[in-house]
Amino acid sequence: MLLFLLETLDDNDDKLLFSELYHEYKKKMLYAAYQILHDQDKSEDAVQQAFINIINQFSVIKKLNPQQIKPYFITAAKNTAKIYYVQKKNIFCLMIFVHQLNPIYL
Repeated sequence: MLLFLLETLDDNDDKLLFSELYHEYKKKMLYAAYQILHDQDKSEDAVQQAFINIINQFSVIKKLNPQQIKPYFITAAKNTAKIYYVQKKNIFCLMIFVHQLNPIYL
């Protein structure tokens, strides 16, 4: 995953910085996502998506002071996990609704 993300950056200094941040915060982000999702696979998916979102906003990240970076990364993981949670909940509700309409579909 990291190599794929690094390919989206042009500058070698940016690649080095992102790699350092990735290794520094990946486990912390996984923990934060897991606290919301209670599912390791979904938490990993959420964190990967959070990193994609972060790299797409990397020019903003570079402007943050060091004290702002950790909260930014953790918040990105939490927000992405919340989106995954709502999507999962909506799919479950939809499945119940469809089952109530016609139990043969499940």
